[in-house]
Amino acid sequence: MNNRKRILTLLINGVLLSSLCVASAADTTTGSGNGIAYGTGSTANNTLDVALGNKANVENYVGQNGSVAIGANAHVENMAGGVEAAVGMGQTSYSGNLWSSARVPADPSKVVGSVAIGNNTYARTGSTMIGSHNYRGAIGDTTIDTDNNGTRDANLNVYATTVGANSFSNGAFTTNTGTYNVISSSYTGGRFSTPTQNFGATVNGAFNSIESTRSGSTAGVGTAITGVANRVANSNGALVYGAGNEITNSTASFTTPGEGATSAKDFADKLRNAVTSSNGAGATMAFGGGNKADYTLRTSMIGVNNTVTGVRGNQSKDNLAIGVGNTGTKVQHMTVIGSKNTVSDANNTLVLGDNRTVTSANNTVILGSSDNGTTTTVNDAVAVGHNTEVSAVGGAAIGSNSKATVAVGAVGYDVLTNAPSTKTSSTWVSTASAVSVGDVNNNVTRQITSVAAGTNDTDAVNVAQLKLLRNNVGGDITNIQNNITNINGNIARLDKRVNRGVAGSAALAALHPLDFDPDAKWDFAAGYGHYHNGNAAALGAFYRPNEDVQLSVGSTLGNGETVVNAGLSVKVGAHSNVSRSRVAIGKEVLELKKTVALQNAQIQKLTALLNDVAGTRMKADHTTLFPDVASNHWAYEAVSDLSRRGLVEGYPDGTFGGDRLLTRYEFAQIVYRALQNGVQVDEQLVTEFGPEMALFRVDTVARNNQGQPTIERVRVNKN
Repeated sequence: MNNRKRILTLLINGVLLSSLCVASAADTTTGSGNGIAYGTGSTANNTLDVALGNKANVENYVGQNGSVAIGANAHVENMAGGVEAAVGMGQTSYSGNLWSSARVPADPSKVVGSVAIGNNTYARTGSTMIGSHNYRGAIGDTTIDTDNNGTRDANLNVYATTVGANSFSNGAFTTNTGTYNVISSSYTGGRFSTPTQNFGATVNGAFNSIESTRSGSTAGVGTAITGVANRVANSNGALVYGAGNEITNSTASFTTPGEGATSAKDFADKLRNAVTSSNGAGATMAFGGGNKADYTLRTSMIGVNNTVTGVRGNQSKDNLAIGVGNTGTKVQHMTVIGSKNTVSDANNTLVLGDNRTVTSANNTVILGSSDNGTTTTVNDAVAVGHNTEVSAVGGAAIGSNSKATVAVGAVGYDVLTNAPSTKTSSTWVSTASAVSVGDVNNNVTRQITSVAAGTNDTDAVNVAQLKLLRNNVGGDITNIQNNITNINGNIARLDKRVNRGVAGSAALAALHPLDFDPDAKWDFAAGYGHYHNGNAAALGAFYRPNEDVQLSVGSTLGNGETVVNAGLSVKVGAHSNVSRSRVAIGKEVLELKKTVALQNAQIQKLTALLNDVAGTRMKADHTTLFPDVASNHWAYEAVSDLSRRGLVEGYPDGTFGGDRLLTRYEFAQIVYRALQNGVQVDEQLVTEFGPEMALFRVDTVARNNQGQPTIERVRVNKN
């Protein structure tokens, strides 16, 4: 043991003491402990420990061995806490449990020591820290004061490796190489602190920071940075390579392996499973320069000045931004490759190109750049080509400068009606927006070539099919035209025949027999008919042996379309001996007129005779009775007789007025008329109405051939 100690002492004196020389002589003061300790206030407790430098100190809680502390204020602290027990890798068992204040290893020699080389360095169990540390001030999200135990506060976790000047690492299994890097944590060493923060974090470079001081227990876990001036805060699973990149608030649930791993391999397996089951936790990546992510999950940025952001409670997830100056805000499943593209409030977006903007639109696919910048605001848009645009939901613009503007519901053109179709099936009315290969408003059109012949009703038709259709239709049209020519000729001839036939029918219809004359039983008739350009003449004959039977025959003449008819008419039913012939009736009427004339002459003679006998003047032709005297009235006979005698003539309107009151004047008129007609009246009556009768007289206005009065008027005598 002494020989080994002596050899180690010589080695250290020959190799390391030169680095500790200052302007004055080296501090070779022997320190305390069973190990090698040189320097004022140095301590090496166990035989395998080395402490070189002013206040260099190797501190073992339970007799751990093999630690090295070199440099002024270099400090190794091999503890016996819960963290040591949790990551013991199955090398030895530990006392107590999770809630115990101390976890003592059964075999301390199985617990690794630590290495702290450089002034103000600090290493806890299993840790290595190399480099000069004398910084006082802010770094990352924390403040360091190496004069007041600041290095310990900033490196208080196990199995941490820190190599570089003024770099600090507070996280289990962290690796920090470079200068002025910091892996910060709120862990203070207590049982209820946050020992899992920054678990396995890695930093390479300068001025990089993994900041977890104000974050949750899994912040910083699995985060790796390589480069300069990169920053990761409150995030886990982040991967950064480059300069000036920044990832913040991109964290997800992650469970680090707990106590119980039987080996380093077992621990690594459990760690990989934890990464897989958590989908990489925050898993945000930034490769390049000036990229920024905030509130993101499973997002990658490659290039320069790309930005992807979400908000608390609505993180942007599963995104990829490659290029320069691309921006994604509150996006899900976004893939952007190009430059100066902007996507916001959108899901399932693919953009390959430059100067594109997608806002509040889902399921968008854009392949191609825009010169002046185009904005897509509709869902399910597909734009393929330079300067393509889609403004209809579900539309597709293919080819440079194409624009898709026709929305769902477009009605197909019906070649039969030369107008939009009235059919409503999906064959005729579109159920999705149109695919455009140009921009008709700006005179951009293009052919679609190499199209196979379609099969179904909704398939595209190529030119070959149209040519075949044209040839077939052309032949059919020629045949149809020939048939139409023949039909037109036939129709013309038929029209002429029809016109002649109709004219012939009209001519036959003009044939009519005269009334039946028993003395002339044959009738002959001629007729003429005209219809459009057709003319016809007809002759007919009618024979009536009696009033009940008629035979007829007729025929057209001279127009080439002969029409013949023949007929037989017979009366049936009860037979009367009275002739219905107008000729016969006419003869009878003449006979009756003669008879009536003779009777009228006789009546005139009889009337005159009666007037002479009776002493009255009865009018022979007075046959009209008053219309207001009903034949069944009780006074009908009296009124009739007085009227026939000419004693009562009624009122000027032709009525008798039997219900009216009779004035003395009216009665006097009746008496006067009776006296004029020679009727004998009572003398008293004449005397009684003498004054009234003196006021009236009856004048004869007109007489007939026999000298009899025909028109008389009652007149008032003047004084």
